[in-house]
Parts: sequence; structure tokens; C-alpha cells
Amino acid sequence: MQTERHARRWSVYNGWTKCTVSVPICKQNKNIYMSDNPYAAPNFSKPIHMPAVNQDDELADRSVRLVAAILDAVALMAVLMPLFIYVVFAERESIHPSPLVEELLITLLANVVFLALNGYLLVDRGQTIGKYLMKIQIVDQKSCELLPFFRVYVCRNLWIPIIALVCVLFWDSVDVGDSVTGFLSLIDAVSIFGAGRLCLHDYIAFSKVVKFQENRPRLGLTVKSSTPDQEDDIR
Repeated sequence: MQTERHARRWSVYNGWTKCTVSVPICKQNKNIYMSDNPYAAPNFSKPIHMPAVNQDDELADRSVRLVAAILDAVALMAVLMPLFIYVVFAERESIHPSPLVEELLITLLANVVFLALNGYLLVDRGQTIGKYLMKIQIVDQKSCELLPFFRVYVCRNLWIPIIALVCVLFWDSVDVGDSVTGFLSLIDAVSIFGAGRLCLHDYIAFSKVVKFQENRPRLGLTVKSSTPDQEDDIR
């Protein structure tokens, strides 16, 4: 089947002579885009269209976030409890760890299991298991785009254990670390009742939790789509 061709005409001045140049354009080849400049090489790259991001995405309800947190806790404890029973109780007689070492092992084990359960969802979709089931996700407060790993996990999840560990090392007391963890966790949870529905970890990571949107772009990797006028020009 012969390809339909159309000609685009330009007026070119060569000294005192004006001539018309006809350039054939293959309209059926969707991967070739011609510039208005007759001397420019054809562009074989196809514009990348990213889904539009609504910067006023509806915030997740407090009750929905609570249910998601409970589901995450249930999934985490379902895996951790057998490990705790073995590591903390069965091996205690033979290993005899100090309270500080035991606290560090528990914290490390909890975070490893949390990442094993939720790491991929956090990076790929801004969700944990609970948030996936409740159809909500973590995004940037300003752009509503997905966050990088450091902000979506370290800034949101590790700040309390880090502060508690510093307190334990400074006062050499596990009880102090437990008290600090409980106090900060309470402040973190209560802060969601503010007007912005943001927990303390949301302020630290500059994040918020909104209703889920499929194929949401990632922060810093958004490519602007061509406007309809621009698409008409390159066809």
C-alpha cells in the first residue's frame, strides 16, 4: 500500500532569487515529527505524556488513615511476633544480651520487616499495605507527586527511633528511650487533628496523605506534556 504523502512549502531567499521548496512529509509515520524549519532534521522522539496532577487532591479522612495504620500494625505484628518469640525469648538464655543491645535488635528487626512488607509499595506507589487496601497514598505537600525513598521512609518512619536511640545512649537507660518513643508517638498521632490533617511526620517529610491516583508522577521526574497546538504543529 502506497504511503500517503503531503507537501509543505517554504519560501527560501537565495541572494536575489526567491524559490519555493517542497518537502514531502509522511503523515502515517507517527514517530517522525517535522519542524517548521526546512533545514532541521526530523525528530524521531515521541513526546512523553504524563498524567495531570491535581495539586488540590482531596486529603484522606482521619478515620481512613487510622484504619490503614491499624492494618499496617496487624501485618507487621503477624510477622514480628514469631521472630520476637525466638530472638528475644528462646535465645536470651544462651546469648544474654544487654537491655540496650536487645532494644537495638528489636528496632532493627522491626524496620527490616516493615521494609520487606512495604518497601516496594512505598517507592513505587507511595503506599503501605494498609494504605493500599484503603486506596490512599503519600505525596508531596506542594506538587502532589510521589516522594523519594528518603522522605517517604526515613523522614516519616525513622525519626522517632533515632531520637529515642540518642536518648538511650545519652542517659544509658532503655526506660528513657521507651518513654521518649511513647511521648513522641502520642504527639505525632494527636497532630493529625489539626486543620491540615497532618501528623508530625508529615511536617518533617513535607508530605501529606491523599486519595489514590493511578500512574501518579514522581517528584523531580515529571515531563511536561505537549499542548494541543504543539501537537498539531509537529504532526
